[in-house]
Amino acid sequence: MKCLSVQIQPERSPDLDNESFIDLFKKWCGKSTCVSGVDVDEGFDDGGYINTNCMTSDLGALWSQIRSRFYEGGDSSPGLPKASIVVCEGEHGWDDYLLLHHLDDTEELDTI
Repeated sequence: MKCLSVQIQPERSPDLDNESFIDLFKKWCGKSTCVSGVDVDEGFDDGGYINTNCMTSDLGALWSQIRSRFYEGGDSSPGLPKASIVVCEGEHGWDDYLLLHHLDDTEELDTI
């Protein structure tokens, strides 16, 4: 199992309803065949953050579904792309993580 994490930085998009998004995301994860578990944690480190961590055996399929549903599709929010970072474990766990989405669109992204 590998982990894919969507980190939201609420102060970057005040128009994003974080609570509603997290509820919707958790419900979607509960129905997705790609997700075997999900947890959410919040904290503060040079700004507030909310991490949604999904465990999966198929990172490519999971990222494709999340991207199409929450970044490009019907449940997308205009505030989400500018307030979030998406990363996943690489071949060696977090030592070689992959950056799949970054709120700064000049960042170089990895692909799965």
